[in-house]
Amino acid sequence: MAGSLASPLEWTVDDRADNEAAFNGQKIPHSLASKVTQWCLIRGIRHHPGFATELHGAPELPSITRALNARAIMSSKVPQMEKEEEFPYCFWHPDLPSEQTLRQLLVRYGETRPAIQYQVGRVCAMAGYTALYDELDLLPEVAIAEEARDSSAPGSKAIYESIMRQPARYSIMDDYALKIRTEDPRPETLRLLYAPLPLDLPSHAASIADKNLLILMAAWSSNIERYSHLRRPGVVIPGELQCIVRGIYHSVFFAKWWASPEQLEYSNAGQLPDVESGGGCAGAD
Repeated sequence: MAGSLASPLEWTVDDRADNEAAFNGQKIPHSLASKVTQWCLIRGIRHHPGFATELHGAPELPSITRALNARAIMSSKVPQMEKEEEFPYCFWHPDLPSEQTLRQLLVRYGETRPAIQYQVGRVCAMAGYTALYDELDLLPEVAIAEEARDSSAPGSKAIYESIMRQPARYSIMDDYALKIRTEDPRPETLRLLYAPLPLDLPSHAASIADKNLLILMAAWSSNIERYSHLRRPGVVIPGELQCIVRGIYHSVFFAKWWASPEQLEYSNAGQLPDVESGGGCAGAD
């Protein structure tokens, strides 16, 4: 068997039945040349402990090795991983590792691979391992917050609330690129340009500069609700008046709102430019 695994990408292609068998964790396909076949095999590995373990370490198939390592972790075993391509990104689907397994992972790989702490933190959010999560001392991360919010496990709500109480949240885990940016954490500001505002934003804004951007974009796009919610009473930030004028030019409702006595008083205090002069970015699209 070992000899036949030396070059699995060169195996002959079989039919659809091979993919179905791999998907259901029943049989290793004759050929792994197709990406679809590899994906079916990875699904079978993740959902069926002990399946296709003989493929572990095949140099042509690092994704298979990662899937086997993820399955081992979810089965409460700590695999031996040395190369970067052997470390899985996700080891919380379809099953969650035990808290003891996560602690063993941290002992073995925590110092040499700091990113694993955020992976462990994500499992803690889903499983409600509050004590372990608190020990990690992570930056408040949005993906972890989302997992904690959507989990019904005891303890997950406490993790979610602890993240949402922080003055800033960061997008460190990238589920599309399958990467964890621990060296260059960035607030989630761009997402808030199109996503609903969190309830705690006025008092817990990600940062002064980030909230300024949200204020300017709300005025520029004539969004009355967002702008009235975000703006700082009595304070006009650089560029805000110009964006207000642009919003007025592009929305009759925004213009009507600004024509109300209370808004005129606000605009006079901030020295709102004459709309008819086309000042600032009023005519820009």
